[in-house]
Amino acid sequence: MGAAIYACAASFQSPNKIKIGLNDVIYAEKVVISTGSSPVIPNINGLD
Repeated sequence: MGAAIYACAASFQSPNKIKIGLNDVIYAEKVVISTGSSPVIPNINGLD
């Protein structure tokens, strides 16, 4: 078991079928979508 990283456009064709880029298709039981965001603690009084 491992992970593959694709840095391109992708779209689900079915629950287990993902089109990667223009021509590649992969099948996966589980998918993680990571958008590259970073966690931030908002500046709200009393939150700390």
